[in-house]
Amino acid sequence: KRQGGYSYQSCNSCTTCLCTYCLCSSCCRPCITRGRAHLRPNNQSTRVALGGISAALSLTLLLLSSLIPFATYAVPAMAGIALLPIGIEIGLSAGALSYGAVALLGLLILPDREVSMLFITFFGYYPLLKLRIDRMLRHRFPRLLLKFGIFNVTMIGCYWAVIRLLGMGQIAEELENGFGALLLLIGNLSFPVYELALRNIMLVYHSRVRKLLFKN
Repeated sequence: KRQGGYSYQSCNSCTTCLCTYCLCSSCCRPCITRGRAHLRPNNQSTRVALGGISAALSLTLLLLSSLIPFATYAVPAMAGIALLPIGIEIGLSAGALSYGAVALLGLLILPDREVSMLFITFFGYYPLLKLRIDRMLRHRFPRLLLKFGIFNVTMIGCYWAVIRLLGMGQIAEELENGFGALLLLIGNLSFPVYELALRNIMLVYHSRVRKLLFKN
């Protein structure tokens, strides 16, 4: 059915609808109010358990960076995606708290500081922020403009922090002779792929995973 210019499809996990435009649950009525789902008694414990498992999985994926040294960007990206169920099922505030806990633990125990900073400055919170941006901005161009701006600012800030605050001079040497600008260009070309992957993961979660987790 259509409502307010957007198409909706029935959600089998409850009596609400799922917005097929941005895949965010904030469009669902009447179960969703101000972007957060009312927890049904029979599923509340499942959602809490899911939150703990998601946070633990995120931290575990970050720890894999010591076993997969060449996955500098893939590991924090996957760790951030692992926090998505918390933002969807429990709320963005709970997702932000989980992100903060995982980011702090990662900063303390990860041997690779670059991976921990990439998670802290962008990959850890961006999937949750994407939920918020997609709910707020319906028009594609300002939404993409904001997302690309966040990506570029945070990537530059990340490597500034890695070099200046953490004193990793070898990273500065690697980014010399225009390689830093080339890396940023490659990142901008890869960002739409990452954005599309997030959207597809959210679609699969809503259409399949939730049916398995929250059966009536």
